[in-house]
Amino acid sequence: SVSISGTVCQGMFQDFDLNDILEATVTSFDAAYDKVDVADEEPDVVAAEVLNNLVGMLHLLLCIVFRQKNPGQGDSEAAEAIPPDYVSKALIHVFEALYRYLRLGEMANPQEAGLSAASSIALMLTSDIRVLFYLTALIREICAAPLHSILVNVVRTESYFHALEAGIHIANRRLTRIKQSKGTKNLFAKPSAGAARESPIAGHLEGFDLAHVYEHLLVGLRHSLTQAMYVPPAPAEIPTQPWLWSSQEKHGMHVDALTWIPGILERFQSYPELRMEVVRYICAAATFYTGPCAPSVGPDHRDGASGEDDDRPMTAGRTGSGVPVVPLLAVQTFSLLQPDVLEILTKVLETGDDPCELSLACLAVSNLVGYEQEYRTNDKSQRELPFEALQRLVYAVKQVLKGIPKLPRDISVRCIMYTYRTISNMLGFDSLPMTCALMETGVLDAIKMTFDFFFRDVAKIESTADYAFILQNLLLLLRNWATAGCKAELQATQLKDIGRRTREGSPDHFLQVLKDNVNDAGLINLMVKALFKITDTPREIPEVDDDYLDMVYTDFLVSIRTLLKRTDLKNSMKWRDLDQRDFERLLEQIKEHRYRRTAIFEDEELINILYLMTKQAFMYERSYFLDYLMTVAYGDQRDGHTLMQDICAVCCAIISTQNSTGGDGPTCNVAHVVSDHAKFVHSLESVPDPRMQLWHYRLLVGWSLRPKVLDEVSEDARALKFVVDKLLDPLLGRYSVVLVHNISVLRHVPLLTASGHLSIICDAYRNLVPGSKDERQRRLLRRFLLASLRNCMFHAADLDRELTDKDLEATVHLCDAVEEADIPMYFATLLHICQACSPARTAKVLPGHSPMSQLLVQRFLEQASRGDRTLNNLDIYEMISPEEEEAAEVLQQAGEAALSPSNGNSTMRKPVKGSKSTNKPQTPSRGLGKKASLYQQMRRKVDNKDSRGGNVAQQMVVSVEQKNQEQEWVYFAAAEVLTHATFRELNPEDPEEGAAQADADQPVKDALEDAFDKYPISKFLAALKQQVQLHNENRARLTDFFMQVSAKFIWHCWSNAMFRPHFDTVSNLEVLAELTPFFLRWPNEEVQHLASEAALFAGLHRFASVTNYLVDNYRQSPELACAMLTKALVDEEAVLRPRQATQFLQTSIELLRSRLLSRTGVHRLVIGIQIGFL
Repeated sequence: SVSISGTVCQGMFQDFDLNDILEATVTSFDAAYDKVDVADEEPDVVAAEVLNNLVGMLHLLLCIVFRQKNPGQGDSEAAEAIPPDYVSKALIHVFEALYRYLRLGEMANPQEAGLSAASSIALMLTSDIRVLFYLTALIREICAAPLHSILVNVVRTESYFHALEAGIHIANRRLTRIKQSKGTKNLFAKPSAGAARESPIAGHLEGFDLAHVYEHLLVGLRHSLTQAMYVPPAPAEIPTQPWLWSSQEKHGMHVDALTWIPGILERFQSYPELRMEVVRYICAAATFYTGPCAPSVGPDHRDGASGEDDDRPMTAGRTGSGVPVVPLLAVQTFSLLQPDVLEILTKVLETGDDPCELSLACLAVSNLVGYEQEYRTNDKSQRELPFEALQRLVYAVKQVLKGIPKLPRDISVRCIMYTYRTISNMLGFDSLPMTCALMETGVLDAIKMTFDFFFRDVAKIESTADYAFILQNLLLLLRNWATAGCKAELQATQLKDIGRRTREGSPDHFLQVLKDNVNDAGLINLMVKALFKITDTPREIPEVDDDYLDMVYTDFLVSIRTLLKRTDLKNSMKWRDLDQRDFERLLEQIKEHRYRRTAIFEDEELINILYLMTKQAFMYERSYFLDYLMTVAYGDQRDGHTLMQDICAVCCAIISTQNSTGGDGPTCNVAHVVSDHAKFVHSLESVPDPRMQLWHYRLLVGWSLRPKVLDEVSEDARALKFVVDKLLDPLLGRYSVVLVHNISVLRHVPLLTASGHLSIICDAYRNLVPGSKDERQRRLLRRFLLASLRNCMFHAADLDRELTDKDLEATVHLCDAVEEADIPMYFATLLHICQACSPARTAKVLPGHSPMSQLLVQRFLEQASRGDRTLNNLDIYEMISPEEEEAAEVLQQAGEAALSPSNGNSTMRKPVKGSKSTNKPQTPSRGLGKKASLYQQMRRKVDNKDSRGGNVAQQMVVSVEQKNQEQEWVYFAAAEVLTHATFRELNPEDPEEGAAQADADQPVKDALEDAFDKYPISKFLAALKQQVQLHNENRARLTDFFMQVSAKFIWHCWSNAMFRPHFDTVSNLEVLAELTPFFLRWPNEEVQHLASEAALFAGLHRFASVTNYLVDNYRQSPELACAMLTKALVDEEAVLRPRQATQFLQTSIELLRSRLLSRTGVHRLVIGIQIGFL
């Protein structure tokens, strides 16, 4: 009746004398020893009598002491008079007596032969299931009492631990005998000698099951760990005592537990409570190092977000501190790599239907994985991983995740925390096969499902602490997923490159798994959603403070940086798959938070991410980060130069390039960031890295489309010098070319007036020699440089004053480096110099330079043959804005007006009265002068659209007519420059001046001699003769402009003493005599006048082809006919046949009769005839 009546048990507590019962039991043991040793009674009969007393005592203790509301203290008012430690002291005496009389210290290696009476009786008693059951039940009841109970003092005794260890040994010995079919020994379990020898409780023997015994023992083992975790040691206790924290992890009963636990689970599969206790025991071992009594635990080793330290997953690996010693229970005794532990937990997750059991298993797995990850991080030996078994565990975790919606809400919240933590730490194993095996399970899809399930409704998770903790672990999981996946991908690529494979699979298989499961945009989108559930939620979450945000933002930034680095290497980022607006808005929030927390404006982590985004063509929808990048790169918030400044400058340059090529993204207001562009150029000088200097400079070049930028840079001598000097820099040179060109278009004066700038432009042109990898770019740069030179010359208000001698000489000496395609523009520059500068300067510098004379003569002679030339079709103005293009067009028109020969200084003598000016060519129907400049035409892009509306080509199509115009221009320019530079107008009355000029012209004569030796005038006359023949045969059409230039050059050669020696040869005169009639017939008074004077100077009256033409056409050129015929009559060197003389006389008579001659002509005619007759 005592055992089944709780009321009776509670009522008897105050009258129950534990010491008397213990004394009676001890007395029965002593009496039994005498009966065996003295009375020689049978030991089993004596042991049965002791059994009755021992079992009765244990039964009474279990009922009366532990069936109270407050075990060990009693519930009645009368029990309050009993001292609080009375029961605990009595129980300690009980365990001491049991240890002594049951010989519990010998249970590890019991002897069955040659035993004393005491040992024999103890062996019989401990082999009885009833004694074992009640002993382990007492152990369980004592240790299961609350930690604040007085019974903890019983647990923290050596006798208690001896009893617990002995109980394990006795139970294992009994189970071994059962497995070996040897049978078990229960005292008088069956009546064999009548009722007198039958045990009083033999009828209840079937109720004593070994499975219950093991359940009691597992509870005792588990609570021995928990009391060490939460009950601090007393001051008098020494560290070696078995119940203390430092002794528990090395205690033999825990170390040996896995030798028998798998066997009992297999033996008692129908007993689910046993598996539950095994899971609880393993879970206690897994959380052992998170208890408050664990020494040297780091400040963040336990996460107390909800104040529940008992069921939070450990956070090893999160802080990097952890326990300074190896956690033996977690990484050795109950390590997840132990096959038995891994099998037990995996099977529970796969088959468990008890929510509490699943939750405990998830907690155990989470902590054990965390400890293993931390151990692998700190220990470089790297234990081998059972990949298949761990992959099976992940599949089981995935199954739990899928079943979470069916679990009770509180348990499901716990399970999601534990499973997230498990996956996160398993990714930290730093193993390529393990990472791929985990990702191959598809567990990420289950994670996304649970995220949607719990956070679609922000109020579904009741506890705000759990809400914050789950999201924190989710972000950590995604961070590890990204970092571990990228690292594994790199390792697999390296294996593939060296041709190695692992036992777990080939590199190709690993790469495919990683490609399928590391979805950059998908991971970023999920992280953005998770963070917005923290920062953009209507729910107030007290746990989300600044420290919390620091942690989750750091995880996010590390993940983003890792993924963007991967996409940068693989060129695989698909921004269209990303929710760019939310992503950009979240980065803005992070930047503001980090700046508020650290007061560091140049956030290195964030700037690196912005660089990777910008490099991969991320289109910013807002101007926030554009302004931020500009401010970091070019703001005045720092004293010295920083690497972050360079990186931001690179970003700004890339963004400006994107926007200039059709991007419709936002732009930043440069004026708000850079107020003084000259000062900005000064700061470039302090940039140590040339490549970083490049990105700053590149952005400045982009700004050069703004007139304000050109004003500030050009007006500052130091800034302009930096820009011009960088023309010679191999890295920055091409950008300086563009900037200098833009300055020359609108702000040319500083370039022109500062001595040496144009010289550097010439040197830069010279350095861009043919043969580079990018030939098109090289040609474009040379065109820009030559255009800059030309712009400065053309736009000058007073070129003779503004152009320095050094720059003039450099421009002239550039002639030997100018490519054929650039000859027209170069000749235009030279021609303008000749027209705008004083003749004394040009005569001193230009013709005396032998390469220049050779170039002019060469191009003049080559163009006389009118061979086809391929023109340069690069659009040198493609980077100019519409406003600047309009301004440049106005300046171009002004330059063309200056280019016209009518505005230049004449190289010819004054025309005779009544004739057309020799300075201004007759307006030709084709050629230079009527049509727009070739360069102006090339500025106007031709957009050819195909049938689908796309651009087909943007290169200029140069017609044959344009080629002819190009050739005519070169022909004209070469002749004009040559004649301008060599024209001399001396005072015949001052012989000293003539002598001095002759000495000064000696270099010019030498240069011309070298030029004509290499390119003789005979070639020019021969080419001209060929062109005339083709024209006469209607196979070519000579333009009026071509004829003017040719006539002028011939005239100059005979009127200039420096040219005449190279022209005055018999062969040249013969050709010229053949060409003169053609020039005289040309319907242009200018050409006819020049040909007439050339014929007179050259003495062509000696050639019949000329005189015969004049005889036949005296009416068209009466003055010339008069002069030439009379010269022929009076010249003793002229050989005339009688018939010719007669014709000359007849023509003279006709000239007098027709009255076509002037008074001077009549006098000349009369005198000539007179002398001729004489």
